[in-house]
Formats: sequence, C-alpha cells, structure tokens
Amino acid sequence: MRVLNSKKTFKIICLLLLGILIINNVFAPICSYAASDDTDDEDSDFGGKLFKPIAKLVRGMADGIISGLQYMFLGYGKISDSVELGDLEKKEYIILYGPKTIFSNKVPALNANFFKPKQESFQISDVQRFEDVDKKKIIEKSSNTMFEDADSASEKDANIENAKKEAYNAVVAEVKPENYGFNKDTATLVASESTATESEYSYKWKNSSDNKDYYLVCGYYIYDGIDQYVDCTITIYELDSTNSETQGKEIQYSASVLQGIISKWYRGLRTLALVGLLSVLVYVGIRIIISSTGQEKAKYKKMIGDWFAAICILFVLQYIMAFTVFMTDKLINVFSDSKVTAMENESVLNEKDELLSTMRNKAKNTDGIFKEIFAETVMYVALVTLTCIFTIQYLKRFIYLAFLTMIAPLIALTYPLDKIKDRTSTSIYIVG
Repeated sequence: MRVLNSKKTFKIICLLLLGILIINNVFAPICSYAASDDTDDEDSDFGGKLFKPIAKLVRGMADGIISGLQYMFLGYGKISDSVELGDLEKKEYIILYGPKTIFSNKVPALNANFFKPKQESFQISDVQRFEDVDKKKIIEKSSNTMFEDADSASEKDANIENAKKEAYNAVVAEVKPENYGFNKDTATLVASESTATESEYSYKWKNSSDNKDYYLVCGYYIYDGIDQYVDCTITIYELDSTNSETQGKEIQYSASVLQGIISKWYRGLRTLALVGLLSVLVYVGIRIIISSTGQEKAKYKKMIGDWFAAICILFVLQYIMAFTVFMTDKLINVFSDSKVTAMENESVLNEKDELLSTMRNKAKNTDGIFKEIFAETVMYVALVTLTCIFTIQYLKRFIYLAFLTMIAPLIALTYPLDKIKDRTSTSIYIVG
C-alpha cells in the first residue's frame, strides 16, 4: 500500500498510461468507412464516397459563376435544357457564354468596333430554347430492327449501323417529316449526344409553307441481351415561341451605344488639336523670321516638316484605326465561322460554346470512375476560370480602346512638341 500511495509510483503509472495512448493514436491504423461499396473496382475505390458530392459541389459553384456571367453579358442565365426522348427526359447543358464566344467577338458588351458597330438589339425572347416555348406533340412513331451477333466487334458494329438505318427508314416512312418542311441539310442541329447503348439528336426548322417552327427528336436505343435489336423513335413537335414573361428586355451592342459619345469627343479634341497645330505653325514661323543664324533657321525648318507630319497624322489616323479594326474583325470571322455552331441564326444568343458545353455534359455523369470524374471536373472548372480571366481582359480592352479612340487627336498635337525637345515623340511610344 505504501508503494501505491507514494507520489513517485503514481507519476510513473500516469506516464505509462499517457505513453500507451500516444503510441495507440500515432502508430495504430486509422480506419475510414468512406470507401465505395464497389470493392471490385480499384479505381472507384480510390476516390471514396465523399469525392462525388464534393465534385458535384465544385461543379455547382462553377455553374453558378458561368450562369451569372452569361446573364450579365447575354441576358440569359439558364445553362441547361430538358430534352424529351419518347417517355424519357434528359438534361443537357447548353452554355452560350464561354471562351469561344468571347474570342469570336460575338458578345455585345465586349465588341469594341466603335467605327462601324452593329446597330441591332436583341431581346430575351429571341433565345429560343426547347423548355422556354410551348410545344405540342404532332406525331411520334417507333420501329424495331433486329441485328445479328458477330465474332468480331467491327462486324457487330456494322450490323448495328445497318439496323439503325433500317429502323430509321421505317420510322421516316410513317412519320413523313418532309410533310412538315423538314430538310436535314437546311435544318439547324440543336443537340446531339451519344453513348454506348443510346444516342439522340434534335433539329429545329421553320416550315415556309405554314410559317411555323418545328422540332424533331430522333433517338436510338440498342438492346444487346437475349433479344438483339435497335429501337428508333422519332417525335415531331410544333413550337409556339410566344413567351410573355421573357419579352421586353433588350440587349444592345455597347459600341453602338457609346459611338455617339466617342464621336463627339473625337471631333471636339480634333478641333482643339487643329487649333493647337496652327498655333505651333505661327510660333515656328515667327521663330524662323527672328532667327539670326542659319543653324537656328535649319532647326525650325525641320520643325515645319514635323508639323506637316502631325497634320497628316491628325487627318489620317481615324482611317488607320478604322482599317485596323476592320481587318481584325475579318480575321476573327475567318476562324470563328468554321468553329461557331449556330443554334438558330447568326445571333450570339443562339450560339453555344461547344467546348464548354461538351465538357459540362461529360462532367454531369456521376456514375464514372474516380479518374474520369476528377479529370472532367478539373477541366470544366479550368474552362470556367479561363472564361472569367478572358472576360476581365476583354473588359479592359474595351475600356482602353474607347479611351484611346477619344484622345487619338491629342497624339497629333503632342507629336511636334515632343520633337522640339529631343527629336523623338514619346506620346506615340506611351500609347503603343
């Protein structure tokens, strides 16, 4: 009892218990029950159960950012559509605002062509998306075509393609979409999606005979089980684009709004620069008259040449700027025309950013393995980040061009004054 009651023994026991707790917490294995139930798949087990909701949260935050930017610059914040395929309904992301839209100079707020701006304005009702319009199902037909199994994958794929064609032709013979003015070569491809077992595409067109809008959805489903066949379903809708809730809000090109203001400032500063240059000419003429040495007269005669160059800059500069902007727009159109997918017409409000929309549609699949979900989520977030960066850069570009266009005549005024001091024009270098 004395041994147990001694303070030294009590301290030793406490230290031993503390040491056991430390060893147990540091070196003992830590078990986590956040792993995937699919223990057979090594890749799906790597991310764990917590990764998918975290990835979904990150994608949701990126969706909020891109939706806000799209609403701010295009007036239309919805980035997803619900497309019906028979009795099924699928969610497809159609993002209008992205890097491609910015680079193609299609965003009204970022177009900096102040010399020949686009004068048209857009309304939110011009954005014709499938869920925004009243749709009436006109006709829906289905057809099944059997296909034979094969030893090789290539032969089986060929059999499936032949079955698709037969099923499609059978449905087309019943639906007869040409009676509604459908022409695959002239109709607008609105959406297209394909997986291993199913695929769908949809077209929109206007029938010239009755002046109505129609929407066609064609879907395939491959049954590869005991019965092997391809099911093809074609549905045609008649669209009513009247939507009173979205009418009235107009989107104008910022360049067309600011053109009048910039033009007034440009003319005013050009007149001021012309008066200043005439004053410089009078000053140089007086100095030539009162000069007593030939060296001074030669100096001021060179100033007459600089003054003439400034006059040429004053009256030619606007044409140089207009030509530069014109060539820039033409160069952009050369690249954008081959990459832009029009949704309905040439309006930016009916064009989607293919890269951003495709990546978002791939990232929506939560049934993939960890590597796929992680890569698609990172790429989508990276594209959204680049969209934010490019938006800021193009906003700065718009402001700089507006300001530099207004003060362009002052360059001609300061040109001969800078040459008087050290025979160099610092104003041109500062502007450049």
